[in-house]
Amino acid sequence: MSLEVRKKLKARKPTFMVQDSHKHKKIRQRWRKPRGSDSKIRQGFRGYHRAVEHGWKSPRDVRGFHPLGLAIVMVHTIKDIDSIDTKKQGACIASAVGTKKKLQMIELLQKKKITILNFKDANAYVTDVQKKIEEKKSKKKVSQKIKEEKKTKKIIKEEKKDNLSKTITEEEKKQQEKKEKDKILTKAQ
Repeated sequence: MSLEVRKKLKARKPTFMVQDSHKHKKIRQRWRKPRGSDSKIRQGFRGYHRAVEHGWKSPRDVRGFHPLGLAIVMVHTIKDIDSIDTKKQGACIASAVGTKKKLQMIELLQKKKITILNFKDANAYVTDVQKKIEEKKSKKKVSQKIKEEKKTKKIIKEEKKDNLSKTITEEEKKQQEKKEKDKILTKAQ
């Protein structure tokens, strides 16, 4: 009942604008109380923006409730899920929670049949995240294969260089042996 009252009140509630926000672009943010001595908004004159007053508040028994009629409970850890009442409360997973923990929390919340308030379709979110994880893994495998191929190419190049250097050193040894033989032969003559 009071949710319906709150809905009607919110429909009539104006968007509270800062004084002279239509004149200056940087003022168009959120409400600031008008404090000027001649301020027509502060004085409540007709034809000017409405001021924020506590008469615009929603009824006390549904204040801060979700439109579904559930009290919002912020969930930061998996232990927080145990204290949620499924009929009166709904879970809102904190934004600071990582994706792996979010997936675990969503599974646990769905098992306990607790409504998740900050996801329109939790199953669609789970499938999207799983696809992204699989894509990441496949990219990682491809990059590892490329790295391995580069390593094998490097090793092959080094082996070729080593073989060339070995052949060069063998040829140099043969040439030195020839020179020594020639010296010995020339001395003998």
